[in-house]
Amino acid sequence: MTDSQTPEDHARPLPRGAASPPRPAAPSPHRQHLVRLLVVGTLLGAVAIASATLYLSARGERDARSASALTERTHTVIETAERLLTAIQDVETGQRGFLLTGDGTFLPRYHTGSQAVWATIPVLQDLTADNPAQQGRVQALSDLLRERMLLIDQSVELARADDLAGARAVVRADENRHLATSIRQMIATLQAEEQGLLQQRRAGEQRVERRRRLVLNGMAGIAALTLALSGVVLARMLLASAAARRSAATLERHVVERTAALATAEARFRAIFDSQFQFITLLAPDGIVLEVNRTALDAAALTRGAVIGRPFWETGWWLQAARDRLRQDIARAAAGVLIRHEVEYNGAGGRLIHVDFSLTPVRAPATQDVLWIIAEGRDITEQRELAGQLAQVQKVQALGQLASGIAHDFNNILQTVSGAAMLIERRPEDHERTRRLARTAIDATTRGASITQRLLSFARRGEPRLEAIATTELLNSVREVLAHTLGTHITVRIEAPAELPALLADRGQLETALVNLGTNARDAMPDGGTLMLSAAPEHVAQGSAHPDGLTPGDYISLRVTDTGTGMDPATLARVTEPFFTTKPEGQGTGLGLAMVKGFTEQSGGALSITSTPGQGTTITLWLRQARSDATRRNGDDPGLATTGTPSARILLVDDDDLVRETLAAQLEDMGFATLIAANGAEALALLEAGEVVDALVSDLSMPGMSGVVTIQKARLLRPDLPCFLLTGYVGERAALDAGDAFTLVRKPVAGRTLAARIEARLESGKR
Repeated sequence: MTDSQTPEDHARPLPRGAASPPRPAAPSPHRQHLVRLLVVGTLLGAVAIASATLYLSARGERDARSASALTERTHTVIETAERLLTAIQDVETGQRGFLLTGDGTFLPRYHTGSQAVWATIPVLQDLTADNPAQQGRVQALSDLLRERMLLIDQSVELARADDLAGARAVVRADENRHLATSIRQMIATLQAEEQGLLQQRRAGEQRVERRRRLVLNGMAGIAALTLALSGVVLARMLLASAAARRSAATLERHVVERTAALATAEARFRAIFDSQFQFITLLAPDGIVLEVNRTALDAAALTRGAVIGRPFWETGWWLQAARDRLRQDIARAAAGVLIRHEVEYNGAGGRLIHVDFSLTPVRAPATQDVLWIIAEGRDITEQRELAGQLAQVQKVQALGQLASGIAHDFNNILQTVSGAAMLIERRPEDHERTRRLARTAIDATTRGASITQRLLSFARRGEPRLEAIATTELLNSVREVLAHTLGTHITVRIEAPAELPALLADRGQLETALVNLGTNARDAMPDGGTLMLSAAPEHVAQGSAHPDGLTPGDYISLRVTDTGTGMDPATLARVTEPFFTTKPEGQGTGLGLAMVKGFTEQSGGALSITSTPGQGTTITLWLRQARSDATRRNGDDPGLATTGTPSARILLVDDDDLVRETLAAQLEDMGFATLIAANGAEALALLEAGEVVDALVSDLSMPGMSGVVTIQKARLLRPDLPCFLLTGYVGERAALDAGDAFTLVRKPVAGRTLAARIEARLESGKR
């Protein structure tokens, strides 16, 4: 029957109207009875013969397998014994080679053979487990080998210790020779026994084979008896097969339809999965990547083949420094813990991506076991950059509010300096009065320097730079700024213990935060009032729960309290939300308190606000105390003094005539000789002309050629020339990108301080 044919083609009924074949005469009842008896007897006999045949066949097959397995085991025992003998020979060969030549290259063969010996003994014990006599021989062989190997090991160790005589004595000992002979005899006996067993088992296999042939002959007879019945059974099977084919075709059609539906659903899921804005990765509990969406791959220019089946922490998204923590986070997520924090990814094109990252465990509904871990990430790089820009906007806004107060301070300083200078000019012969007025002018310029340093620190951009800050000094500094900024109708007071521990924070950001809080307080007191700045130490004990979420440790609490209008509960609940403000349009960004809150949390602290309408507001900032060994950055010490190095000649470069002449006079007063230049080109010309110079002092910002370039070119002419760079700009020294070519000195600097720095550098160069 071909594949296109069906059972109906072979059992098609006669067409209607066709003549039926003649019906035979019905047999007599007695004959029918005999036929039934004959059929039944035949069937019973066939069943009996078939049963007997099947039994004998199964038994013969079992006996054949058993005999074959025994024969195979005997072969294996003989081969294993042969391998053991070979391993022993390897041990002896490695031993003899090492003892005779002292060459260590024979030892690997010795060690390999020794390992093979002890690996083969357990195999022999397993193979002879059903033969007690052979088991005894294997055990005896194991004991002989143990004694023999001890002697061989002893000889090798003696040879290693250069005791060749002792090693050879061990080898030549009668015991050693006797053991070697006994071992070979035992192996030969074991193999001979197995050869005998092999012959017996082959004879058994032949007997089994003869029985199997008898069984096959019986099966052939049964096949002849049942052949007649096979036709009937076959016809019925064909009919049943046709029905099965129809059922299978229907089932196959359903499977195809279901598969197509599943493929459509999977394509729909994949489209949704890949189009998600989030980075999504499906992990096994051990961290192996099972699936990943297109968004995550495109973010780092990766392919599916580069990540699927690999540990998540080894994929291209992760920086090397973050991989250990990620492995620990995955282990915690596999234990059922939800993980969330910010991380940095390797992005496409080599850029870094800031990501809000989480690991979410997915549990089995029935057992609650973690089946998968979903790793999600959201690119927050733009938000981070925007937050930094907004922080700078807040600083600029605060600087605008400080401008009038700073201008007032500088006018006072200029008034003091100019007044003192004119009085000195009018009556220079009064030396006592002149010194007093000069000291007044110096104090005024020191105050001006303090203001500019605070202003530059206040305006600094960049990531937080934590430092130890004297708390009382900080409050006094901020009070001085606010006193001139908030107006005369606001009284600024300080309330703090005399000896307060230092706190740990970014000075510029902390001053920005306090000034912003002060200006907010001023706006809440349109008719005037009191602004109180207070500070106190605070300790959060281990195991205690702080209402504002502080972790255990030592803190400084800074409080800014005003007597203004206060806030109602609805306003208080939203006051730290970004862009929420109660000020008229155009007068506030709504970012001040949000950024103060972010600053305190970033510094490891917290922020709390309490307020009552009509009674005022108190804002508390908790910041960590600095360790006792922490020191804050100090400026130049104006109290340093020097006698000057009499022979030292300083090349002073500055484009400002007043600064240049003043510094030159101060250095000369300290005992130095000076050579001045108005710009970098002029200074280089003096060096090229062969002028004797012991050190170079240059301003940073000059037209034509900057101080850094001037120093670099000067060091090309004179590599060992000590150089000093003066600047009034704030920023990291590394930003000037000149290596160790110069010593950085901040303006304004006292003449005696600069002279001390120069003298110290010259003295260190002599050592």
